[in-house]
Amino acid sequence: MGRNLKNIYINEAGEGLKYKPVTGGSGKTNYPPRSSRIQHGKWIEGQFELAWKEAEKSCKDKLAVSASAREGVYMQVTGKAGYDLLTKSLENTSQGIRLANIQTDSDNVISATIFIPNKRHDFFIKKIEKYVGNESGTDVIGTVESIQAAMLEAFWIGNKEAIPEEDKNIWCEVWLRYELKEDVSIVKNEFFSLCKSLDIKTKTQHILFPERIVVGVNANGIQLTELLGYSSRIAEYRKMSVLTSFFIEMKGADQRAWSDDLAKRISTKNMTDTSVCLLDTGVNNGHPLLEKLLKDTDRQTIDLSKGPEDKDGHGTNMAGIAAFFTLEDKLESMNVFEAYHFLESVKMMDRPDDNPEELYGELTAEAISLAEIENPDTNRVICMAITANTNIDKDGRPSSWSGALDAIISEAEEEAVKKAKKLMLVSAGNTTLEELKDTGNYKDAVVNHSVEDPGQAWNAITVGAYTELDQIDNPLYKGFEPLAECGDFSPYTSSSLTWNHNKWPIKPEILFEGGNVAYNKSDDFYTEAEDLSLLTTSNQYLMRRPFDIISMTSSAVAQASWMAAEIWSKYPDLWPETVRALMIHKGKWQCNLQ
Repeated sequence: MGRNLKNIYINEAGEGLKYKPVTGGSGKTNYPPRSSRIQHGKWIEGQFELAWKEAEKSCKDKLAVSASAREGVYMQVTGKAGYDLLTKSLENTSQGIRLANIQTDSDNVISATIFIPNKRHDFFIKKIEKYVGNESGTDVIGTVESIQAAMLEAFWIGNKEAIPEEDKNIWCEVWLRYELKEDVSIVKNEFFSLCKSLDIKTKTQHILFPERIVVGVNANGIQLTELLGYSSRIAEYRKMSVLTSFFIEMKGADQRAWSDDLAKRISTKNMTDTSVCLLDTGVNNGHPLLEKLLKDTDRQTIDLSKGPEDKDGHGTNMAGIAAFFTLEDKLESMNVFEAYHFLESVKMMDRPDDNPEELYGELTAEAISLAEIENPDTNRVICMAITANTNIDKDGRPSSWSGALDAIISEAEEEAVKKAKKLMLVSAGNTTLEELKDTGNYKDAVVNHSVEDPGQAWNAITVGAYTELDQIDNPLYKGFEPLAECGDFSPYTSSSLTWNHNKWPIKPEILFEGGNVAYNKSDDFYTEAEDLSLLTTSNQYLMRRPFDIISMTSSAVAQASWMAAEIWSKYPDLWPETVRALMIHKGKWQCNLQ
């Protein structure tokens, strides 16, 4: 079970000590006491034999109607509440006995699901006999409280209430087991063939981990149980995350019902004096999901004649991500959402061409000053997704805009007075669909599209985009496939690979979710898609619908700003440089991103 723990914050000076080698000993064990090894061994053996016969009968029933069935049995081995279960000793790879999953329930009961080949029945019996024959010593059997044939619940990871009903199909993740020496494509194709024979819809994409392949199936409870009867590869079932199109395709009234439900669960009792300040097109804070997080007095504009309202929609889209990071999981959950930081909005424009680009440095300084005057003591994460693809030589050299940002963040030109701390994050700028089509290779397009002004600022964190969105469920996109693979950089992001890094910074420093592009190979057509975008708040929440989509480096910088604010709200005394370092140096770059 996951734990939500704070980081250890050490603020005392260290003390040097001489090294002392460990001389032996071991940690304390927590195994259940057994009054009689013989009695306990016979009890476990009886349960094992009963479970084995039950599983064998199920396989024979499958063989009666089909030529193929799994060649072994699944067992659920359960420990005693409050005690450890020696799960590692349940697996023996040389015998083909494999551990599928380990779970701990709310009563602190550990259970393990294992697969035992048909010809290895006696292997487990010998373990029991060995335990009974020894007068002392720890053995895996002594930690086992019960054994039974593994049912669907034994494979379901997460909330058991999410297991699909017998007549209700949902999208599920199936985690398949494979050996490292096996051909992954063969394992995957065999499973897809099985699903086809059982009339179970699948997704063509897959995710690969060491010894596990994750695929998607659309199935009900009966079908998931059927798969267990035919496949010896299944390790886990999980509910697949709801795709964005599920919410976007809802009627307005249904969207409002979901939105209102989450709004009731937003708690601000632990709100800190940390904000995400959005420099954008304004934010409409009448939205039910934003009204508790953005006060009217925290909405400002650099042009009073235009007002703080969001006419374009981009600013309110940004606010949804800066407030919640992701919306889908919050909408699905029934838990209280604890808001630890609040939002500020300074409107810089109605539309992208409102202000001359040569003035953006001055306008940015003015916008930040407005927020600081209103809340002078706030730890502020400044989030800006406004960039320009002009006034920047494609080598990373500074511009008046990026130079202004560096001065603002360093406070080099400000009076030497104590001011609230601030950290600035800017988006890297976006590679366009036209560029993707012209190059015919999205990786080349990203390399050729330079990080946009003012993303070359040394003191700002420049945020690019990667993506984990690689599923399209909307039937309107039949024939389309995600352009980038899960975990790769987003086709929308930009790079500094053309810059001279002996002189200029490496940008972007970090990547967050920026969505994916849908591609139809037969028509050579690139487009956005709801399922490959992030769900967020809409500025048209009253007249139309409360939900909208966002992607590209805009969503990425909003997510990064959320993370920075979360860190600062937990540790308000940290320097901005420390928050920056925690985010950048903690980032993990996968091989395909390097």
